[in-house]
Amino acid sequence: MASSDTSPSTQRWKYDVFVSFHEDILKGFMSHLFSDFKRKGIHCFHDGKEEMSSSEAMEVSRFLVIVFSKNFASSTKCLNEVLKIIQLKTMEKEKYEIRTVFYDVKPAVVRYQLDSYREAFKVHEDSLRKEVPDWRKALADSADFSGKSLQSEPNGYESALIDIISKNIFKALCHGPLDVAENLVGLYFWAEKLKLHQFIQSSKVHMIGICGIGGVGKTTVARAIYNKLYIHFHGCSFCEDVSWFEKRYGLPHLQKQLINDVTMTRDLKIRSVGQGISEIKKQLRSKKVLIFLDNVDHRRQLEALAGNDDWFCPGSLIIVTSKDKQLLAHQVKEIYEVDCLKYDEAVELFSLHAFKQKYPKDKFKILSHAVVQYTEGHPFALEELGRFLFGKDVCEWEDKLRKLQKFPHAEIHEKLKTSYDCLDAIQQKIFLDIACFFRGEDRDFVTRIVDGCDLFSDTNMSALVDKLLITISADEKLQMLGLIQRMGMEIVREKFREPALHSRLWIPDDVCKVLNNNEGTDAIEGIVLNLSSSRLCIGSSTFTKMKILRILKLYYGCQDVYDVEQNLMVREDSKTIYSGSPEYLSSELRLLCWHGYPFEYLPSTFFPECLVTLDMSYSHVKELWSGTKCLESLIHMKLRHCHNLTTTVDFTNIPNLKELDLEGCTSLVEVHMSVGILKRLTLLNLKNCRNLLHFPSFIELDSLQILNLSGCSKLDNLPEELYRVQTTLELHVDGTALYKLPSSGMSLTNLRELSLG
Repeated sequence: MASSDTSPSTQRWKYDVFVSFHEDILKGFMSHLFSDFKRKGIHCFHDGKEEMSSSEAMEVSRFLVIVFSKNFASSTKCLNEVLKIIQLKTMEKEKYEIRTVFYDVKPAVVRYQLDSYREAFKVHEDSLRKEVPDWRKALADSADFSGKSLQSEPNGYESALIDIISKNIFKALCHGPLDVAENLVGLYFWAEKLKLHQFIQSSKVHMIGICGIGGVGKTTVARAIYNKLYIHFHGCSFCEDVSWFEKRYGLPHLQKQLINDVTMTRDLKIRSVGQGISEIKKQLRSKKVLIFLDNVDHRRQLEALAGNDDWFCPGSLIIVTSKDKQLLAHQVKEIYEVDCLKYDEAVELFSLHAFKQKYPKDKFKILSHAVVQYTEGHPFALEELGRFLFGKDVCEWEDKLRKLQKFPHAEIHEKLKTSYDCLDAIQQKIFLDIACFFRGEDRDFVTRIVDGCDLFSDTNMSALVDKLLITISADEKLQMLGLIQRMGMEIVREKFREPALHSRLWIPDDVCKVLNNNEGTDAIEGIVLNLSSSRLCIGSSTFTKMKILRILKLYYGCQDVYDVEQNLMVREDSKTIYSGSPEYLSSELRLLCWHGYPFEYLPSTFFPECLVTLDMSYSHVKELWSGTKCLESLIHMKLRHCHNLTTTVDFTNIPNLKELDLEGCTSLVEVHMSVGILKRLTLLNLKNCRNLLHFPSFIELDSLQILNLSGCSKLDNLPEELYRVQTTLELHVDGTALYKLPSSGMSLTNLRELSLG
């Protein structure tokens, strides 16, 4: 917990900046400078727009800026302002900071009153102005302060000079009573986005939130904003790491500290949260306050420290940082999400730590690019790796990058893990599944797997989005930062050295070690492996000990298939050796994908009642199982190119099936007639089932959207009920033996696509 410095000297500033300038540059240079100040949240005095005089404004402005131009000395007002500025600086050295800008005039002209300044002083002397000696000395003294000359900038661009002036002042404003990083890369963006100037003279209470994953820079942004704004409020408090302090000392301690910071007292005693709320209302309602609540992770913390707008005096500003967007939404009206840095900013931040300069050294450019790509612009990761690599040679850089591909940097892992630690047990389970298995997968597909595992996708997936651990892309894919994914993977691996004790297996070497050596255990919940990338040996007892296996995905990659006469076929797979048919598969399986399964039947001991997705494509199965099975959870069934399959299962007790894909099942003669009663079926794909003779005669496919019968060259008849389906339908019957449309005509009112080639 840190409180502001509320001494009289710091509290009396009304403005950040006072600028002395001649009117001849008001409409050009000064207009642009004032606009840039406003964008960066720098509160500047505007002569003629304020209630006080220029002389009074100078006394309550922290930065005093003099912009010397060619006609500056011709104005007695400007000369008096310079004289006042020098007097203030002489009397109170530590209180005022002076900046001088030389706009189209050289410092020597100002210091020695040459050229246009000489002509101006002739006029002043001729009019017998007694202030002339003091003015001359003030100009000479002010020219000795460090300044910027427009001519010294590349090509003399005004925009470059303006940017330097405002950034210099902004950075100084942000380094106040709270310690912040020297390298505030990207902070100017936040000053503009938050429109900081709106809070300085506001007449209403503002409550805003700043959210983001661990290490993305929320607290750094908050500290810098605090330092920038605190002098404009009557009382201030920066409650650091609220979550940690609550766990260690309790909420009454935080309430007491908040009040003490604002009122500058130390004798207040608070024994309960209720008493603390009453005291906050009583003590803070009459003061315009600035309060930061950092790292809030529970609603009770907000309710105890900043429960409502009416607790505070108009003009107060309360800013809350959190890893949870939804938590903030309960009480905060405006929420801003801190993202990772853009590429150029990321390079700059990394370089400032790795090389102590803004750009990488020449021989490290490619390696620096690799580091920035690895971090994806995450500020803490950039800083940590920059500090770690500082002063090291190329070989050490290359060695570190190789290690990062396998093991995350320890400090980065711990910082990111704070976001994971905020999740409850079910949310953690879903997060690890996505990190290890489902990054980039379709949202709907993953949602159904999660629901099938009784993990309540609606609330828990939303929680992961709110905590910014995952995002949903425009095409409905689940995405997450690579750093976040690696953090999740490391959590799975860090508890046990042996892969057989990990809950999830996805690294080819680990999967092969466990399966080839028959080391499976009841700790394993999921296995994913691209069969084309590994050499496997699977025996009859390989999966016997995996009692809680929920996800099994052994698949061929896209490179393992090729096109022969428009019929996808699988290359012979010589890398997987089967020493016996599996005797056991876990009945906890929700996702079973086993491409190229070489046996005619699944194990007789396998009870698939929990299955959500079944994908046995390219396998040798003749029949999945005998008899009728009750599979109410099954949504997707994919048996593409199963050339031995002659008939399908009975669908009577699979009422929720949405997708049935039998493309390329060249031995399939008929589809079980119960497929016609699948009211939730949206896709039925029988493409290139060239021996298919019969299609179910009874049709109640109320949800059907795509029916693909292309290439079913022996199919010569379809039931007339099919042509009366009321859903939006794609119907593909090209390449079939159909020779006429139904005699009663078609009534497919929502037909989207019809292929009769």
